[in-house]
Amino acid sequence: MIVSDPLQHEILEHAIQCKTYVAKFHGRADVLDKLEKYIKNEKENRPCIVYGASGCGKTSVLAKTATELSSNDTEHLLVTVPPFEVSTVEIVYNDWLAMKKRSLSDEQRLFIRDLMEERNEILPLYMKLVFDIILTWHSYDSINIELKKLRNVDDCIRYLFNHLEKVHNRLLFIRAICYMTSCRNCISQNELEDVLSLDDEVLESVFQHYIPPVRRLPGILWTRIRNDLDEYITEKEADDSSVIYWYD
Repeated sequence: MIVSDPLQHEILEHAIQCKTYVAKFHGRADVLDKLEKYIKNEKENRPCIVYGASGCGKTSVLAKTATELSSNDTEHLLVTVPPFEVSTVEIVYNDWLAMKKRSLSDEQRLFIRDLMEERNEILPLYMKLVFDIILTWHSYDSINIELKKLRNVDDCIRYLFNHLEKVHNRLLFIRAICYMTSCRNCISQNELEDVLSLDDEVLESVFQHYIPPVRRLPGILWTRIRNDLDEYITEKEADDSSVIYWYD
């Protein structure tokens, strides 16, 4: 009999999330140095506060710190995580594009540089969302003027969701996101497919030209949505089951 160990699950989840955050980490050398010095100061027993605006990369900084520790002993009890510089954004984007084996035209690169220079501050979350929008481009695509309206994280999320509504069945996408978000204690993928399969409006939109022998949502439809949202959805254990939820 396999006994579920909640602590072991928690440790594993943290390790997986840590690896995910660190994989695309760039810069922040000054912040990392402060945190590492604090951790290695054995005489310090006061808490260290890591603070910054929502989406500035606090979790990523802590994940990186957990994997790379230095050996200096200096007090650093208040550590600010500042926004990115425009020059840093370009370096990060070049690396991410190489990882995705993608490239941009000179016009697209110039547009991105101008877009970032117009920002008073560049949060890593904003930068990541803009990058995901970039991945929907072709090198021969002209610049969509609507992209200049992406002023903040909320604007980017709306733009991405509008794009995904067009890629997937619009009603299916909206209902799937709403059901997943409305569950207080998260939801398993099987449960989400069950709920969607009980939604007559969703099924009617999916089976417009075909009447299946069993009225149930094909699992592949949610899988496609999940794949497109993969970097914004994570899994955790709840009641010995794997459930999905948004990244905090």
